[in-house]
Amino acid sequence: MRDQLFQDDLVLVVRNGHPLAAEKDLSLADLSGLDWVVSRRGAPARLHFDEVMTAAAIDMGQHPVETDSLLT
Repeated sequence: MRDQLFQDDLVLVVRNGHPLAAEKDLSLADLSGLDWVVSRRGAPARLHFDEVMTAAAIDMGQHPVETDSLLT
């Protein structure tokens, strides 16, 4: 038996005034071509993020900013 110890939700955060901030019904396609700050490669959150983006055929660009910061 496996017990779930915690659950982390991934959220999209944008700056105040970002064009997507005013949108009510975003789709994954709306996220294509944006500049990204993401977890480092190999991090569990990044693996999940990459799976979602790949499955939806979302272009993350060639050089997303990668960070190890837990706050980010």
